[in-house]
Amino acid sequence: MPGVLTSRRSRLGLIGVAVAGLLAGLVPWPAVAGPLDDRLAPLGVGSDVFERPNVAPIVFTGAQLPQWSQLPAVAVHGDFGSSLQGPARNAHAGRVEVPPADPRTGVDPETVVAFRYEGGRWIEVPVQVDERFPYFLANASSDFGMYSRSDVELSYEWDVESWKRTAGVCTAQYPAEQTRAEDPVRGFDDDDELVFMPSDAGPEQAPAAARGPAGTGTTRQEIVIADPLAPGAHRYVYLFTRAAGSSLGESDWHVRYERDANADQWIDRTFFDEKNGDPEQLGTSNTGYGPNLSGTVCPDGTPASAKASSDRFPRDGVTVSTDTYEWRATGRWMVRGLRVTKPGFKGTYGADLIDRRGTTTEASRRSTTRRRSRAASTSTG
Repeated sequence: MPGVLTSRRSRLGLIGVAVAGLLAGLVPWPAVAGPLDDRLAPLGVGSDVFERPNVAPIVFTGAQLPQWSQLPAVAVHGDFGSSLQGPARNAHAGRVEVPPADPRTGVDPETVVAFRYEGGRWIEVPVQVDERFPYFLANASSDFGMYSRSDVELSYEWDVESWKRTAGVCTAQYPAEQTRAEDPVRGFDDDDELVFMPSDAGPEQAPAAARGPAGTGTTRQEIVIADPLAPGAHRYVYLFTRAAGSSLGESDWHVRYERDANADQWIDRTFFDEKNGDPEQLGTSNTGYGPNLSGTVCPDGTPASAKASSDRFPRDGVTVSTDTYEWRATGRWMVRGLRVTKPGFKGTYGADLIDRRGTTTEASRRSTTRRRSRAASTSTG
């Protein structure tokens, strides 16, 4: 994927799974007295039931929340020739159009919040909303480019679109007057995704007359989770909109994603001792299939050491950690370390399960694998 997702919406850190079922329509409810503060918003209710083990994430598309969604942007065509007329490597070598007027208005993704109901009060839980729209991936500089031409792909709106950051002397930067691309449909639309963890759900169903959390809108979505490992036991998550968005802090999210301080430094194969099988080497098998970005690299990180390169790429070091595991990679997600906790422990990791010392196999050199994982809801291309 051509980017890095680091906003509030990315911190849930989930790997997407499909969901089934049809969401019931939202029904506005009149203001009623309830067990909570009278200043809180009245609610409307929608409901759905999902069968998921407690450890698997629940993923909705906007199409499954139609009262909160709208029509998505449409891929018109991918024209490889257009990529040859512009940048040699282009993630947008095609045309995306906003559909005709939709009577629905999608909610602002930044306003979506989630809660469980417990003991007569609402407890906020993490929820992630990702905007998606069509990309047209083309890399005319690669030997493979003439075969792949323009690859139409439904992808994410990245906070940092790394594929476009092809400039810079020592570190990756956007070319002049360029920045990341955005979903042209700015509200929540039918191909966007909303994700939460069923482990954050609560066993109590909120009364229909219960008022929502302070500042929330006049409708809610009630999600009923049926765990096949516990027949008959249901858990509940409630979705609302709130202008101020989530009130959760950094420590409340499930996954921490931290890029190395030098993650954006341009490097190439000359930075590693390929002859002696440097286990940290990257890019040594790129040749014509790699990024093939010409420019400069700076061995000591300063412009004074800049030298020409015909196949540079960023270091891209990253560490992803949760309460139960820590995962580290460099380059194009070359896995360098994986540590897990003992059952019942949180944040106390054991020994590294990845041993790359002395490895000289092709697997250790394979740094051109295209990253398509949504681990930690992030990706760097």
